Parts: sequence; C-alpha cells; structure tokens
Amino acid sequence: MTFCERHRRARIQKQLWHVLVCCRSRCAGNGELLSYCRDRFTCVLVRSLIAPNGSFPLELARTKPYGYCLFNLDARGTLCEILASVSDTVWTFETLDGHGIRKAVDYMFPFIADNRRWLLPADVQYFAEWPVRQPSLLLQVSRSRGPSTSSFGSGSIPSQVPKRSSEISPSGSRTMGAEG
Repeated sequence: MTFCERHRRARIQKQLWHVLVCCRSRCAGNGELLSYCRDRFTCVLVRSLIAPNGSFPLELARTKPYGYCLFNLDARGTLCEILASVSDTVWTFETLDGHGIRKAVDYMFPFIADNRRWLLPADVQYFAEWPVRQPSLLLQVSRSRGPSTSSFGSGSIPSQVPKRSSEISPSGSRTMGAEG
C-alpha cells in the first residue's frame, strides 16, 4: 500500500487528499495518476459528496455545516481546476441524475452572497466571519469564460464581501466600506 493510499483510506484530510495527489501528479507529469483522480472525481466523489440539488449532505449534518460546505466547495473547485489539465469537462460534468460541481456552486452562491440567507441554524463557531473570498467562485467563472449559473447571470456577484470580523457591526450587519 502506498503512502497516498494509506492516507486516503485513513480519511486524513479526506477533502484535500485528491487535491494533493493531483498537484503532485501534475508536477511530476504522471498522467496515469491524474486520469485516475479524474475518474474517481466523476465516478465517486461527485455522486457521493454532491446531492442533485447541489448541496453537500454529509456536511449539512455536521455542527458547522456552512463552514464545511464552503470548504468542500473550495476543495472540489480546486480539484476541478487541477483536473482541467486532463479534461476540460470536469467543471461541466454532471451525472445522469443531476450531481455536479456547477450545481454545488449554484446551491452555495446565494449563501456566499449573504450568509443570512442560510437555511440552517448558524454554525456553532465562526458563522459571523464567513464567508471569506471563495476561490471556487473565481475558478468556476474564469474556467467557464463567463457566468454559467443563474445566480451569476443575474449580476448579483458580491463585489465586496467582508474579509474580517471587524467589518461586521455588533448588530450583525455587514459594513461594505473600503477594502483593507
């Protein structure tokens, strides 16, 4: 059993295992391992981690579902960006029953734009500090050469998302002043 396989099986940093393997494989020029990761993404990860509506069911059952969903979306987005060197279809891939990364972006975007719209109770920790700048949105939009979701198409991409808790007033409202 290889080092990578032991870590995958142990589920240590399970969300980032594939990202790590893809990065190392891409740098080493190991196309076979990159293809394996692409196949695992399309055949296993998308179906097991993303629901047909785009939510992350395993994360929604946790104590900090909002934060975990954001992390999961960024991990999957980073994986898609790396795997795009093997296949241009990873960002647009969707299973026959509707599971896909674009659906995940569509699902999370309204909650990234305004976390007060989150449908579940607030996370037990750090909810007021979320979201931060989400790389998954940047990667998805740049890869698709323009808006691909209904949320993006409406022109509602937030131009200023608070970066620090100091940009959130004591009442919980966001201050959208100068970036800093």
